[in-house]
Amino acid sequence: MDLRQLVAAVLFLGVGAACQSAATATPTPSPVGLVNSSPLCRGVHLLADRQRMDLAIYTWQRTGTGYRPATTGLVGSRAVAAVIERPQADAPNDYAIVLTFAGANAELLRTITTAASTAAHAVNPIALDGHIGIFLGLTDSDITSWDSVQATVMKPISQGGKLMSNPVSLAPVTSGQMMIFVGSDLETGCSLTASAR
Repeated sequence: MDLRQLVAAVLFLGVGAACQSAATATPTPSPVGLVNSSPLCRGVHLLADRQRMDLAIYTWQRTGTGYRPATTGLVGSRAVAAVIERPQADAPNDYAIVLTFAGANAELLRTITTAASTAAHAVNPIALDGHIGIFLGLTDSDITSWDSVQATVMKPISQGGKLMSNPVSLAPVTSGQMMIFVGSDLETGCSLTASAR
C-alpha cells in the first residue's frame, strides 16, 4: 500500500466514523411513518397508537348514573400546529404538548371551554361538567358501554387507559392554544406532535 492509498483509507475510515456518530445523533426512524424534529424527541421511539388523529376533546354529559363523555367534534388532527415543550423550568421531566387551533376550530375550543368554565364556577366542589375530557383512542363503542368500561378507560394512557387529561376549565381559551401535560411520557408527547414523513 503506497502513501496515497494509506491516506485514502484513513480518510474513508474517518468519514465512515463521522457518518456513524452523526447517525446516532439523529432521531431513530419510526416504523409508523412519523418523524418529530424537536430536540426533545431525539432518539424517542414514536408510537403508532398515539397519533394526533386519535386525540379528541370531550365535554361531560350528566346521565342517570353519573356522567359520560360527549363528543364535541374537536379532534387533534384539526390543530394547525402541535409542539412538545418543557413548560416549567423547575420540573425538568415534565412535558406538555401545545395544540394550536385556528378559525372555526379555535372558536369551537372557546365555546367548549366557556361552557365548562361556567359550570366550574356554578358549584363547589366543581362537578365533572366543569372539566374537559381529553382522550386518546376513545370510541363511540366506549361511550355507548360507558358504565362497563369506565374504570378501564378513565385510567391514564401510561396505565393502559385512554385518558390523556381531565382538566378543570377555569376560564375560556381565547388564544386557540390548548396545553396538555404528558408528564415524563416523551413517547406519547413526541408521537402526538410528530408529522408524516
